[in-house]
Amino acid sequence: EIASSYEEPIQKAYQILESLEISKVLKLQSNDVIYFEFDTILSELSQLYIDCSNEFTKTYFSHNDE
Repeated sequence: EIASSYEEPIQKAYQILESLEISKVLKLQSNDVIYFEFDTILSELSQLYIDCSNEFTKTYFSHNDE
């Protein structure tokens, strides 16, 4: 089944969250003050949220224009 345009980012986010290894995500390298892996994942999830939001907006306005 082909996912709708807004379902794709949701599925990707779900896959990211399902595959998380907490111990790896919260691991600090020596002298680091930022959880690099955690920061990267949050950035990816944030972008997927934006993508999904944009797709919802496109869907809404395409129906609204009819």
